[in-house]
Amino acid sequence: MKSHAMNASARHPHRSRWRDSTWWGHIAEVPDFWRGKRPLNRSTDASARHPYQRGLGHLLCFAIAGLALPAAFAQTPPAQTAASAEKKIPVSLIVDDGVFYSNKVPNTFLKKFGEWSIENGVKGKFSVIPIYGGKAAIDGSNGEYPGTTKEQRLEWIETIKTLITPRWTITPEIITHGKPWDIKNQALMTDMPRESDWLAGQSLKTQTEYITEAMRLLKSVGIEFGGLTMCWHYPPEKNHILGEATLTAAEKVAGLKFVMIFNDKGERPGVIYKREDGAMAVSMRPALTDLLDYSDKFTEADVQRLADKYISADGTSGQFVDQLKKGVCLEFYTHYANLYSGGTYRGLDVLTIAIGRLNKFYGDRIEWMTGLDICKRFSEIPEAAPK
Repeated sequence: MKSHAMNASARHPHRSRWRDSTWWGHIAEVPDFWRGKRPLNRSTDASARHPYQRGLGHLLCFAIAGLALPAAFAQTPPAQTAASAEKKIPVSLIVDDGVFYSNKVPNTFLKKFGEWSIENGVKGKFSVIPIYGGKAAIDGSNGEYPGTTKEQRLEWIETIKTLITPRWTITPEIITHGKPWDIKNQALMTDMPRESDWLAGQSLKTQTEYITEAMRLLKSVGIEFGGLTMCWHYPPEKNHILGEATLTAAEKVAGLKFVMIFNDKGERPGVIYKREDGAMAVSMRPALTDLLDYSDKFTEADVQRLADKYISADGTSGQFVDQLKKGVCLEFYTHYANLYSGGTYRGLDVLTIAIGRLNKFYGDRIEWMTGLDICKRFSEIPEAAPK
């Protein structure tokens, strides 16, 4: 237990610093005459001082003190003033492959994740696969996913709307996350390449229609969306086409004139398509990849090791720190099943430790944002000239 008998300067070290180096010190250096004393008479008797000297001396002391105060505040450590003097660095987490089938990841985990994001102040982008694997649609139009019930599906949807949506921008992750979906015949096109590869080879019109269907499926169950997540790999050199198709689809389904897209990587969000009326599509472009795995074999040592990769225990190193040093933004992503980790929650444990450290050491310099908000932050910044 600490002793309470310490002196004032020990309890409040900043007091002695102020006495020595700021306005108290300046007052001590004022010539005797201006402090109300006669230069040839060192009497300390107040009655020996001329009244005008006393009044003028007091005024001058306070004036000097006022001039010295700004210098005192200037000595505050930069870490304490940077957040108020500059715009905070935006931070956003991307979670891919959200599925509503309880036999893959149960509804209880979605609720746990939602509560966790609130407790830790986390915001970002969360994607939903409308017809995962082409087996059952989120709106129940072609039955329930094998091993699940209608009640479970509706419970999951309600959790998304009430617990996830306020802190996360929701997007469809195309339609099946596998083979492309035949919208007209409501069936998988099993003889085609996976969704992203097939889509990249289609016309703007076909791409727009396909993205429109993905968004329509979410809207049909009351889920508000803010853009699109592309599964697998869509060529970044075609981003302008993807941007136009996504914007057109979102405007048709929900009247949106600003959409976010997650497709490629980068250092910060950037505009990939902009119409003459100002409507636009912005790509999130996170710099950091997923360090987690869906395995249920994670040990406690693995959890600590992976957390350290994100940010060390003392907050001085790691991927998070490297990105923050650039002073631009911090975007990183993972996958829903990787957080669940086969029911062990080990992936979520890793982020709990890492984000706890991030908030502890950099909380006054960062601002958590949804996917849509972080894209809006960078929507007015011109793209860097190509090298």
